[in-house]
Amino acid sequence: MMRTLLVFIGCVVGLALAAPIVVAGFPFWCLSWCTRTIQGWIEPQTVQWKDLIQFDPIVGWRPKPSMRIFCDAAGADVFYVETDDEGWCGSAPLNDSSLVVFGDSYAFGYAVNQPFFRASKSGLRVKAIAAPGYSMVQELVLMMQLAPRLRGKQVVWFVYPGNDLTDNLCPCMQGYRTPFLRESTDQAGWEIVSSHLQADKWAAQPRYDWNKKVSAVFGRNRASDRVYAACEFLIARGQMACKQSGANLVVLTIPWTIQFDRLPWPGNNDTTVEPDLPERMLGQICTRLGVSFVAGSRHLSKRHYIPHEGHLNEEGHRRLAKVLDDLYRNQTSCVRDATWSQSIPVLEEARQ
Repeated sequence: MMRTLLVFIGCVVGLALAAPIVVAGFPFWCLSWCTRTIQGWIEPQTVQWKDLIQFDPIVGWRPKPSMRIFCDAAGADVFYVETDDEGWCGSAPLNDSSLVVFGDSYAFGYAVNQPFFRASKSGLRVKAIAAPGYSMVQELVLMMQLAPRLRGKQVVWFVYPGNDLTDNLCPCMQGYRTPFLRESTDQAGWEIVSSHLQADKWAAQPRYDWNKKVSAVFGRNRASDRVYAACEFLIARGQMACKQSGANLVVLTIPWTIQFDRLPWPGNNDTTVEPDLPERMLGQICTRLGVSFVAGSRHLSKRHYIPHEGHLNEEGHRRLAKVLDDLYRNQTSCVRDATWSQSIPVLEEARQ
């Protein structure tokens, strides 16, 4: 009985001592609760990049049509995505656009609210036929499919050495089945394979690892021979599709950020690499094919990218919009070499 009484007295004393703390902390608890509640009301609901796409039997996947949504980009901020009734980005319909960009997430405007097709100050009407994860094979298929609607337009093909060149030879991307190039015995030497495309994902994910990718893109070996031969096949087909439709094709590289780093690069198994090899090889390919070429490293620098994420930031997209504006204005005097030094001046701050 005495023990119970002592416990009761202790509880009463403890509550009495704690009461001032509870009273003092109550306003802060209320403020915290109100903040969480209001934040839930005003914060937009976000999705992941995989929620932006849907299955497509021709190219594997494409952006969903008529989206007005916020996407959560890992390593970057939440960004706004808006697509037309065909699933493509850009304010103007394809038929009303003057310049059409084909590409992957860089052309899609991933991770920024003001991508290049919204950043133009000249009023240039730009359409982006692009989706996260696209390879050049998918972009070529779409280019050929849309060729009748490209007549009289400037077509710009974004090529990102970070994965485009090697993904051209891979049948899937993160489990999503994708059309790819396979060597053949016919005169062209390559064929596009798409018979495996289905909505269900593959458990296996055959894709170049980092070391093999660096070796194939920046080295001189059997793997790089295949990578650049496949790339030449694709650009030749793209040039043919644009020429037949009365459009003008330009290839523009979006540099991989490691191209701005000093050698040696870590983890490349002592492979001899050349940071400017992708642009030199693509420039030579375009020269042989009579295609205009823009070396992106002459206009972009590492400060134009989101740190530790890899996509272009809004400053990078503004620079890209400026390059496209200049390109469109000078399209009648394109320089078909790897420097692009005459028709689009290199901005000095891009080298810094």
